Amino acid sequence: MKNGLRQVYFAPSSERFTLELRPLKSNKFLIGVKGTSGLSGEAEGYLNISGERKRCENGVLKAFWRKYDQIVPGWELYVEPETGDVVMVYSTAKERGEISYRFKRIGK
Repeated sequence: MKNGLRQVYFAPSSERFTLELRPLKSNKFLIGVKGTSGLSGEAEGYLNISGERKRCENGVLKAFWRKYDQIVPGWELYVEPETGDVVMVYSTAKERGEISYRFKRIGK
């Protein structure tokens, strides 16, 4: 917000953000955002993660897409037991043994 108006913020590529998600009722989260520039904010909202079909297996949220006449794996989202970080892995990265995104856990 600037002068009472909501504006798009175009962050420089060097800026890093911390997201804090606190579960609320009705599938909503209290979402807090803090940038390394000092800007911050929070609001209630939904977490919308793409994928045609989703299912949870053994604590791992998995998404699948339709490719031609097949359903193929898209990504997996889970909490890494050793660190408590939330990790997202696309199927192509999983094949290479890589992690696509890591969301660091801060505090409890």
